[in-house]
Amino acid sequence: MKLRSDFKTSEIYHPQRRFSANHFLEAQPDLESYRHVHLPIGVYRRYLDWVEAGLEFPVIDDFVISLAPVGPGRFRAILKSGREISCTRIVIATGLSAHVFIPDLSFESHKTNLKIHH
Repeated sequence: MKLRSDFKTSEIYHPQRRFSANHFLEAQPDLESYRHVHLPIGVYRRYLDWVEAGLEFPVIDDFVISLAPVGPGRFRAILKSGREISCTRIVIATGLSAHVFIPDLSFESHKTNLKIHH
C-alpha cells in the first residue's frame, strides 16, 4: 500500500524545513530511490518516526473533545483523557478537500486573528 500523494506534499512543515523530505532521505541513503515516487506506507512511517525523534516536545496520544477561549488570546483544550491544555494558538486540521469538516467554533472575539488556508 502506498500514499496517494507524493513525498514532497506529505512532509511535515517546519519554518526552517527541519523535517523536509530531502533531509530525511539524506539521512536514510537506502531510501534514495523513493525521492520522486508515491511512498509505501512503511517508508512513510519511518519518516514520521524520524520527525518524532527530532521534536522538541513529546507527542500526546490523545484528542481534543472541547476547545474554548478563556481570555484575550488564550484558549483551553480539554482532551479525551481529561487533561487540559492552555494555549495561545490553535491549528485545526479540517481534512482534505473531498472530506473537509469545519467545526462550528464561535470565537467571535478572536475572529481578527483567525487565518484560514485552503
